[in-house]
Amino acid sequence: VLELLSPIKEHIIETIKSHVKSCFVNENFFYQLEIYGSFKSNLDIVCSDIDMVFIPQKTKNLNICDLILKLSNHFSSLNKYFKVTPIYTASIPLIKLMIKYENYLEENKSLLENYSKLINSSIYQNYPFDKEKEITFVNIDISFPVNYNNKKSKNSPFNQIEFIKNNLSSYAEANIVIRILKRALKLTDMNNSYKGGLSSYTIFLLVASYMKHINKNNNLNNNKHKSNSYGHAFHDVVKYFSKFDFYTNYIDIGNKNGDIFLKRNKKYNSPEYENIPVIIDPVTGLNAGKSTFRINDVQNVLIALNEELEILRNIYDKNNNIKNKDNKETDKDKEKENTNLIITLLKNVENR
Repeated sequence: VLELLSPIKEHIIETIKSHVKSCFVNENFFYQLEIYGSFKSNLDIVCSDIDMVFIPQKTKNLNICDLILKLSNHFSSLNKYFKVTPIYTASIPLIKLMIKYENYLEENKSLLENYSKLINSSIYQNYPFDKEKEITFVNIDISFPVNYNNKKSKNSPFNQIEFIKNNLSSYAEANIVIRILKRALKLTDMNNSYKGGLSSYTIFLLVASYMKHINKNNNLNNNKHKSNSYGHAFHDVVKYFSKFDFYTNYIDIGNKNGDIFLKRNKKYNSPEYENIPVIIDPVTGLNAGKSTFRINDVQNVLIALNEELEILRNIYDKNNNIKNKDNKETDKDKEKENTNLIITLLKNVENR
């Protein structure tokens, strides 16, 4: 599915860049418009937003609000956007764009065919999702960091992406585990840090921390999960964090002493950490879990996932025992069965 959607998103990104360029075509104004977030780190799912950051070359006498207003008015004038929303008062101001896929594919027949295949594919006949929001429209956030002169702050999203890419190659199943977990949390909007859930980056840190912990405890040096199966890895991650005590422990994947899950010390027992998880960002050293004030709701989703996984595992094992006798199942059959199991899992969790 992502193979069909990724080129479409790439096309939209390039189109937006050309729109921004046309906004400043008659001005001596230089800037960078960069992609970051899950699309850049290859951890996006079908309904993921696209994150962009606008970085001007010269910041002296620059008024952020005027810049956002100018770009917002320019986008609105193009009549290609379903919705343009400038947000001036956030800690990092931004423009939110809601774009209808078909508006950007009218002149590109091959991508329009990709889109038709996507929305008519069998996987979407039974998949639990909101069609109107997830494959009719794509959301794009263009952020405008206030402190452009803070190099560490400005570069941290890109350094985080590099950290993700470097570590994903170390854990064979992490990519798929993260995507399924994001999709499951999406059912209750708990993959959204603005609403108190887990951000994509924090989900990555949880999964990577667990896999690093397992490798260390089992003396694994081949960078593979002990079961060598993303199904088992996903179940293990869900089971572990559904029971993890986020209030008395903290997570530090970059801890030089090797321990990853540690008891909270005096530093992390202060009131500011009282009702949130502490998940140390190895790139910035700050708490990546600071926005996750609904960690209890996140864990409720994980508990539901764990219970449904136990049920499905028994069904899967029983079916496998029957099929192993015939030994006629192809890799394509296995892939289809795995996909159907994931869809069933998400449906069951959504119903709960």
